[in-house]
Amino acid sequence: MPERLNICCLFDEVPLDRRSVVLKLFAVDPTWMGRPSKFMVLNIKTGMMTEGAWPLSDSVVQQSLENDLLFIYSDWTVGPNRSRSSISIKETIGRAIYTLGLPISLLQQNMIGNMERRFFHIYEDAASIRKCSILIGPELELQSTQSAKEAISSALDPASLATWIIAPAEYLPADARPFEPVRNDRGVVLLRHPDAGRRVGLSATAASEDKDADRR
Repeated sequence: MPERLNICCLFDEVPLDRRSVVLKLFAVDPTWMGRPSKFMVLNIKTGMMTEGAWPLSDSVVQQSLENDLLFIYSDWTVGPNRSRSSISIKETIGRAIYTLGLPISLLQQNMIGNMERRFFHIYEDAASIRKCSILIGPELELQSTQSAKEAISSALDPASLATWIIAPAEYLPADARPFEPVRNDRGVVLLRHPDAGRRVGLSATAASEDKDADRR
């Protein structure tokens, strides 16, 4: 079973203030995300890491991320299964990906419909910052060089780890199989992979809950 679920927010334009975006995305679902505690900057070319305590300094907020990745971590949870949530930031050629990573164990007590409502809430807050699309999946990573439509096209590949897609309808192909539309709210569509429940370790009852609700 994968350890983390990644919620990848692909922004069409780079948000102007990293600090405020991070705070907003942590706050949209604090039960899942916790509160920001530490940060790390990783230079992709040299492997050099710089660490520090939250909040981000002005120099980190303003520095170019062309060759760097920025990670912001929550505190470690207390108990036998230590874990923490995070947000990672990639920026390139005018685009940005803010990836919310959370322990997949947090999903085990959820019904799939409740999870999807929370995903959609995260999308709404992200889209209030900049127009975006969200791809969600266990251990999912996106290439920051891809446009939203290119990332969605890659997500439809059978080998992709993408399990949910939330995007404006105009970003989606006419045929998004094997994904199934489960929500359309003012032109924003949520698509679900048919193996979504199994991929995140939900029980058969939890995984089928939303399908039963759709029939009523």
